[in-house]
Amino acid sequence: MDNVVSDSPSSAATNPFTVNEELSFEDAWVRVAELLQCAVATSQVLGQPLAVPQRAVMHLVEMAKMVADRAVECMQPK
Repeated sequence: MDNVVSDSPSSAATNPFTVNEELSFEDAWVRVAELLQCAVATSQVLGQPLAVPQRAVMHLVEMAKMVADRAVECMQPK
């Protein structure tokens, strides 16, 4: 994930990450899909029952992952 890097590991800034300006549209969508997959996997590994707000957020993350995956599929040559 060298296209998204932290400006400072201990930064409390609103946006502590930067994205490589040379990252293509297609590669950006692939990174989005990967990041969303990591979020889903992390929530599943925790194994703790999630409170209603956390479940709602994870549901939205899973839906976003599906849309990102579909966008990546659309970019693949047929």
